[in-house]
Amino acid sequence: MGDTMMHIFPHPQLDILGFKGKTLFTLLAFLVILPSVWFRKLSTISYLSFWCGMSIITTIICLLVAGVKDHIGFSQDVAIFRPANVPIATGVYTFTFGATAVFPNVYRSMKNPSRFTEVMTLSFSMATLLNIIVGIVGSVMFGAMTKAQVHLNMPPALIASKVAIWATLLTPVTQFALFLSPISCELEQIMIKYLPWKAESRMTSGACIMLRTTLLIAIAMGALLFPYFANIIELIGSSVSVTLCVIFPGVFYLKLFSHKIPKSRFAGICVVIGVSALAGVAGTIVSIQDLIHK
Repeated sequence: MGDTMMHIFPHPQLDILGFKGKTLFTLLAFLVILPSVWFRKLSTISYLSFWCGMSIITTIICLLVAGVKDHIGFSQDVAIFRPANVPIATGVYTFTFGATAVFPNVYRSMKNPSRFTEVMTLSFSMATLLNIIVGIVGSVMFGAMTKAQVHLNMPPALIASKVAIWATLLTPVTQFALFLSPISCELEQIMIKYLPWKAESRMTSGACIMLRTTLLIAIAMGALLFPYFANIIELIGSSVSVTLCVIFPGVFYLKLFSHKIPKSRFAGICVVIGVSALAGVAGTIVSIQDLIHK
C-alpha cells in the first residue's frame, strides 16, 4: 500500500512529526487499515473481502483499456520458461494461494458448512484464472520490466492507470482483516483464558482490540524495516507458504490415509512433496540472498 501511494504521489512534500515519503505513507496505511482489523466476525469481514476480487477484475479491465485505447500495446517479448526464475516463481505463486490458514475460520463461520468444498473450488478456480490473465497481460504489455505489482508499470497520467492504482490501493484495507484473522483469533482464545472478565464483556472486547492493534503495529514495523515488497513475498512464499500449504497437508494426508489410497496417488503426493520441498528451499535461499544484497 505504501508503494502504491508513492506511485500516486511520487514527490510528496508532506512532513508529519519528521515522517515523510514512503515511511509516512506506510504509517497512513496503518491508520486506514486499523479499524478493519477490529472486526471479529468473519461474516462481517467477508463483505469487505469481496472487494479483493472486484479490484483484480477492475485491474484487468484497466490493463486492457490501457493496452488498446492508450496504445501501450501487447507486443513485448516474453520468455516462455526461465529455469533460473523457478525458485522465485514458486515463492510468489505459493504466496498468492497461501490461504490455508484461513480455512478453519471460514468453515466455522459458514451458514451452510456442507458447501465448503464447493466454495473453495470456485474461489481457487476464479483466483487462478484471474492471476493467469493478469500475469499474461502484464507480461505482454511490459515484458521484462514488469514489476511485482503490475499496476505500478502503468503510466500514472492515464485514466485507466489511476482507476487501477486506486482500486489496488483499497485492496489491503478490505483484505488485511481476513488474513490477520487466524492469528488474532488463536491468540485471543489463549488470552481470554487468563482474563478476569467474561468472554462477552466489553473489557474482553477491548483487550481483543488492543491485541489486534498490537499485531498490526508489529506488521507495520516489519514493513518499515524490510521495505522490499517483492523479496518479502518471495521469502514468505518459499518458506512459510510452501511448508504450510503444500508439504504439511501432503504429509498429514499420507499419515492418515496412506493405507486407504491407491499406490499411484501415494506416489504422486510424494512427488509433489519432494518437488515442493526442493523448490521451497531453493526459493528461500535465493530470496535471502536478494535481501542481503539490497
